[in-house]
Amino acid sequence: MEDKYLWLEEVEGSEALSWVNDRNTITEKYFEQIDSFKKDTEDALAIYNDKDKLLSVNFVGDYVFNYFSDENNNIGLLRRMLVSDFNQKKTNWELVIDFDILSAAENKKWVYQGLVAAPNKKRAIIFISDGGKDEYVTRELDLDTLQFVEKNPFNFTPSKGWLDYLDNDRVICTHVVNEDDNNRSGYPRRVRIVNRGEHINNSNAIYEADKGGAFCYPFVCDDQAFILDRSSFFEGKLLQIKKQGILELEVPPRHTFYGVVSGFLIISINEDWDGFYSGDLLAVQYDDLGKVKDSKLIYHPKDRESFEYSYVAKDKVILILDRDIRGNLLEFNFDSESETWRCTEITFEKELNITAVISSEDRNDYYFYSSSFNSPTTLSYKDEKGISNIQFGSSFFDYDDVVVNQEYAKSKDGTMVPYFIMHKKDVVYDGTNKTIQYGYGGFEIALKPSFSNLTGKLWLDKGYVYVVANIRGGGEFGPSWHQAALKHNRHKAYEDFFAVSEKLIEDKVTSPEHLGAWGGSNGGLLMGVCMTQRPDLYNAIICAVPLLDMLRYHKLLAGASWIGEYGDPEIEEDYEYLASYSPYQNLKVNDNFPKVLFKTSTKDDRVHPGHARKMVAKCIELGADSLYFENINGGHAGSSSNDEYAVDKAMAYSFFEINL
Repeated sequence: MEDKYLWLEEVEGSEALSWVNDRNTITEKYFEQIDSFKKDTEDALAIYNDKDKLLSVNFVGDYVFNYFSDENNNIGLLRRMLVSDFNQKKTNWELVIDFDILSAAENKKWVYQGLVAAPNKKRAIIFISDGGKDEYVTRELDLDTLQFVEKNPFNFTPSKGWLDYLDNDRVICTHVVNEDDNNRSGYPRRVRIVNRGEHINNSNAIYEADKGGAFCYPFVCDDQAFILDRSSFFEGKLLQIKKQGILELEVPPRHTFYGVVSGFLIISINEDWDGFYSGDLLAVQYDDLGKVKDSKLIYHPKDRESFEYSYVAKDKVILILDRDIRGNLLEFNFDSESETWRCTEITFEKELNITAVISSEDRNDYYFYSSSFNSPTTLSYKDEKGISNIQFGSSFFDYDDVVVNQEYAKSKDGTMVPYFIMHKKDVVYDGTNKTIQYGYGGFEIALKPSFSNLTGKLWLDKGYVYVVANIRGGGEFGPSWHQAALKHNRHKAYEDFFAVSEKLIEDKVTSPEHLGAWGGSNGGLLMGVCMTQRPDLYNAIICAVPLLDMLRYHKLLAGASWIGEYGDPEIEEDYEYLASYSPYQNLKVNDNFPKVLFKTSTKDDRVHPGHARKMVAKCIELGADSLYFENINGGHAGSSSNDEYAVDKAMAYSFFEINL
């Protein structure tokens, strides 16, 4: 079938950008007429610019580093403070890089993407991207002078690869030197070792991944170098770089590697393997041939338990264990006498939901964050002396007046699907409540309780209802919950989402006239299916940075790396299944078609903006009531500065408020 809107896939094409500008103008004028939009923008910006906002930190030697933005630092600045000072709640931050100044000097919008430090902590490689793209450039920084290194720095041109210090004067990396270095997903596939002073184009590749693979990246843990070579998003090989060569380690294809603790490689497995079960956390040792020499169980999740990620410290493994989608904190230490991993569950005076851990392989102390939908986030510190609270997050709404319940809806196949519903205490279920239902359902990503000033101030505080649907495809209950909606079972994720919507209507929380749906990326695909399969359930939909043309997704940017999730359109059976639900091909417009706001970014180099562009063009052709906004910056996040984030969120909540 001919695609007459294929020209909209030309990201920087003049005709395509002219079309984008025209649609943006229409959308901007639309929001100018909404009374709440200006106030929502001001409120959102105040939240983003909050000088007392909760800080995100990471360890570098004796310091914590923090990326901070406010009204005076719109793009943001990187700063640091001694760990001891930070824990004493001092404010003596030392400026490392001002990205507003750097961007102005170089006429780029440089967005900070992270850093890696050399083993001696004297230098660090800073990752920055143009407008928030996945593609980054590197700058090496002297951590003593806080100046960019001038003599033989590891400064590399734009790449979607990765790099790490092998030692203080060598890096191991994946980088595009020539066109053949890219795999079909647009990621570098050759691993190189680059010596200080050596041009990367002259470096030798020590490993080459298959051109049809998903991605390949090297990293260093506990002074040992490894390569993760993923043939698909979820399957791959783990290799170790030894003096005698590269050794493939015996692991199941579906695994995640976290680091090295007490001489063991810490991995989780997403399939049964070697007497262990899918979802287990393991410690494994290998012989000189890469075969398993010893393997020990660290933790086996029980029913309704799961974990998304494990964190490593110097001598311990730290785990956020979710029980019914609420995070608990566990520590594991290896006992050499009993040769077992001993578990200590950290207990608190009141029930907490742990959301993240910040640890380092160089030390045993760590930070952790805790929050819930109606409890502001707290940053805490734990060492051998115990736990201390470092910072309490700000609140811009009356969270004590918000009630949160976990409910269940029965999906088409009988599966009970959990969802969280929140609103002010005086809300009455009479079928008239403006309600947003948010969903994702893919890539084993769990939607867990967390505090949001934006949702609270711009939505809940106005007396409206917000729902988070924990549908299959996500990671809420471990690998099986994710795998239940893979490839030809993708429809189960959509049926779960619809079941939650129907339950909300059945319980008179809301009605189709007042129910909206919201999702981004894979969740944007979910929104496309809502439009094409159950438009009768929703009056408004926000479809952000979406996949929508599932017959061409594998040809667009990083799309081929997701074949493990969706299937391969080049295979007939997969093509037929994808064609049965691909929103772009199945779009039909009728009288009950919802109002839709599509949002994406020109700089999104992960999910191609052509998905949203083409869908909007087809909506216009068929007479659908749709809006489109494409931010020039932002990458896959959609925005790259506080101003842009504020406008983005104000658009979303005011759009729902006026259309529900």
